[in-house]
Amino acid sequence: GVLPPDINESEADFSVVGRDIRFGLLAIKNVGRQFAAAVVRGREKGPYKSFDDFVSRISGSELNKRTVESLIKCGVFDRLGTPRSALMACYESIIEAEHEKTRSNVSGQMDMFSMGGSSGAQVRDKGYEYPDIPEFSIKDKLLLEKESSGMYFSGHMIDNYSAHIKMLGVESIADILDAFDESAVVGDQRYRDKMEVRIAGIITAKKTKVTRNGDTMAFLTLEDRVGEIEVVVFAKHYARLSRDLYADNAVMVIGNISAEDDEPPRILLSSAKLLRSNDEAPPADERSDEAARTVSSPAPQGSRLFIKLSGMNDRRIEVIYRTSQFNPGSVPVIIYDESSKKYSAMKNVSVAPSEKVLNKLRDVFGSDSVILK
Repeated sequence: GVLPPDINESEADFSVVGRDIRFGLLAIKNVGRQFAAAVVRGREKGPYKSFDDFVSRISGSELNKRTVESLIKCGVFDRLGTPRSALMACYESIIEAEHEKTRSNVSGQMDMFSMGGSSGAQVRDKGYEYPDIPEFSIKDKLLLEKESSGMYFSGHMIDNYSAHIKMLGVESIADILDAFDESAVVGDQRYRDKMEVRIAGIITAKKTKVTRNGDTMAFLTLEDRVGEIEVVVFAKHYARLSRDLYADNAVMVIGNISAEDDEPPRILLSSAKLLRSNDEAPPADERSDEAARTVSSPAPQGSRLFIKLSGMNDRRIEVIYRTSQFNPGSVPVIIYDESSKKYSAMKNVSVAPSEKVLNKLRDVFGSDSVILK
C-alpha cells in the first residue's frame, strides 16, 4: 500500500519501504525539488524532533509559508506530536520569527522573540508551547489531505460514515455499473433500467445548468469506496435540496437508474439526505426507514451567526474561514471586534447552523462568544 508522507521518512520521490511505498515529498502541492532536497539534507543530523526544530533547520530561501501549509495539511508532521489544527494556527508566526532571527543573525536566542497572539505558539524556557485547540475532525483532515496531495491518507472519506451506511443497507455503486458493462463477464442481474436504488457516497464534483425555463438543475459525481456514478438532479428537486448538495458532503441518494445505449448508467435523483458521521449519536427516535438525516435544520429566516474576537488580528479567525469551507450554508457570519466595539460582516463567509458546527466554534471561541440569532 501507499504510506502517508512523513517529515522524517519521506524522500523527494516515492520510495520503497518493505512491501509498501512511502509517499514522496515532490508529490505534495507547492513542494519543489530544492525544498525536498533541503528537507532530506536537514535529517543528516538526526530526525526532526518538533515542528519548530524543522523550521529552525530548514531556514533561508527554501522555507516559505505556502509549502509548509501544504505539508501540514497532508499530515507530514503528525508523528511529531502536535495536532494539525495547532500547527495551522501558528506556523506563520514561527516561520516569521525564524526569518527575523536569521535577518538579525542571532542564533540560540529563542527567548528573545515572542509569537504573540492569543492562539499563536508561545516561546517558553523549554521551547515552543503550541496553542491548545481541538484537532480537526477526521472529515476535515481528509479534505485537507485531498486538497494538498490529491489523496486520502487517514482513510477514505466515506469511512467516516461507515456505521450509518451499514445501517442503511445501500447498494454498491460498482455493482450497479457492472450490471450495465458489456465487457463484464457476468453482469449483476439485480439491476435494470428505471429501477429505484439507494446509494451512499461523497459528492466529489458538482456542475449546475440553467434550464430554458430559467430554473437550475445539477449534475453530481457521487463516490463510494469502490466506484463513482453521475447523479442527475432535476430542477424541482434541486430547488428543494440545493443547500444540501455541496462538494465533499456525504449523502444517501434515492433515485432511478437511467441506462442508455453506449453510456454508463446514471441515477436520476428523487431524494437525498445527509449521512451521519461515526462520532454523531443517532436521534433517540430514529427509525430504520429514516436512517439518514436531513442537513442541518434550517435556521429562522434572517438568522446571523455572531462571533466575538479580541481584535481583527486574532489568529483564530482562520478557524471561521475553515468552518465555512467545510460546512457551507446560508447563515452569514458577523464579527464583533472587542477592541473597537464594532460589528463587521465577513465577506463571502456563511455556514450551516448545525449544532455540531456551533459546538465546534464554541470550543474555540468560548460558549459566550458564539451566538446564533
